[in-house]
Amino acid sequence: MKKDKQHTEPNVLKSFAHLLGTEVKNRRLEIPEKFGTGYCAGFVFNEHIRMLIFNYKVKEKMLEHTEIPPVIKELAVCANMSPSKLKRLFKQIFGNSIFSYYQEFRMKEAARLLKEEKLSVSDVGYKLSFTNLSHFSRVFNEHIGMKPKQYSRS
Repeated sequence: MKKDKQHTEPNVLKSFAHLLGTEVKNRRLEIPEKFGTGYCAGFVFNEHIRMLIFNYKVKEKMLEHTEIPPVIKELAVCANMSPSKLKRLFKQIFGNSIFSYYQEFRMKEAARLLKEEKLSVSDVGYKLSFTNLSHFSRVFNEHIGMKPKQYSRS
């Protein structure tokens, strides 16, 4: 068992390092070029990586349940940081506010359900916890560029 763990950990770490590098490049994260030397320098870098990891955990937790809108205070507890710090770092890492990211993800899921699952507009709206179908249609149109009914027929 220990041998298997040793073989998989480098791949996981390599994948995570690649993912972090991609996020840094794509989002131009503010990672200091010089960390200096000694313990404090390593701490600063490790703290930055820790913040990235927590934000990815928050994103995963938020997207597990697309039918439940994110509650910033709960996500902040998950990330072990204040709500204001979470909101700031999330936007820096993912390029959108938490709620905008959540809405974008929901609309992509709605588009998938309409096309692949062939669900009706009302079924999709209710599945994604929209209580008002005209609101769902308006939000879908803002994100996808056409009304849900048009999209399902295209």
